[in-house]
Amino acid sequence: MNYGFLTSILFCIFAVSSLIAHAEIRLFVPEFTVGPQADTQFLITNANVRDSHLELWAFTSKGELLGQVEIGLKPHTTRAITVKEAFGLQGMEVTGWLGAVSTEGDIQISYQHTGSTDNASSGSSDAVEVVSKEVTLGLPGPSREVLRVSNPNPFPAHVVLNGLDQDGVLVGNYALTIAPFAQTKMEVQPALGNAVKRVAVFSDSTVLPAVGDESQSSNAAPEYATLTVVDDMALVITSTQSVGAYQVTLRYDPKLIQFSSGDIAGGTAAGFNTRPLVVRIDNSLGSLTLASFQVGSSQTGKLDVAHIRVRRNPDTQVQFGMQIDEVTDLVGNGIRSGVDVQLSRTP
Repeated sequence: MNYGFLTSILFCIFAVSSLIAHAEIRLFVPEFTVGPQADTQFLITNANVRDSHLELWAFTSKGELLGQVEIGLKPHTTRAITVKEAFGLQGMEVTGWLGAVSTEGDIQISYQHTGSTDNASSGSSDAVEVVSKEVTLGLPGPSREVLRVSNPNPFPAHVVLNGLDQDGVLVGNYALTIAPFAQTKMEVQPALGNAVKRVAVFSDSTVLPAVGDESQSSNAAPEYATLTVVDDMALVITSTQSVGAYQVTLRYDPKLIQFSSGDIAGGTAAGFNTRPLVVRIDNSLGSLTLASFQVGSSQTGKLDVAHIRVRRNPDTQVQFGMQIDEVTDLVGNGIRSGVDVQLSRTP
């Protein structure tokens, strides 16, 4: 059976039906474990004044659909159920992740891993309500922790992991592709370096990342990501003469932000609408140099020559220093007057 095709169809039906019904919640459990002496228990609370229903969708870590069930909930009640009971997994050994959706608000899910003394969790965790393309996770004990990233989409997710030290300086990165509905697990320190203290997760689609302590098997309560604010900036050159080439260096605080090659793109001005020919990033010093040239366009005025994606924490404001290394006309002569360079947010 083509599980990939089947899960894609089921997920699309799931998403469309949810939209039609104006779904109020969409929750995720990043990991569950089922085995001879292990299980994961869910505690589902319905705070509504009427009967409610919750759909659970379970996938293995390889992206195979385990099943879908509908849970009925009486008003102002709490219901406990395990993965084995919900999906009839007696006698199976499996790890995976779970999605839940309801047309009602005010429904909460907490979960904990149960089983033998060695594997049981010491506490419960709350299901995650929001997934994002760009998140940052703290690592209280990097030497022991693993990172799990689930892909709740019917298509592959391309993910880049940037490891940051305690000062926010890039110490390692890792790129991977996660299959539809699948989950990947990796040890943090071997992949991103011994100095890693935080992991910035960037993806081309929404993903579900969580970290846990490997020394407690898969049962440590994960620390969930905090959302990263993304500012799309435009490098704009204003000139009374036609611009043939430029080189500009931006200075920034490397403790607040870090850049990668994928953060730089072309602008909208003719001749400069492709990625700059020179992109030089030094995240240890906080320096970004961009340079490019064009022929054939003689436009003047405000020229949007490059786009820069800035990722920052929600409670920080990033400022840039700017050094204009060179701006020339179409024949290579330096433009000395009537030129201005600014960095501004794109509409």
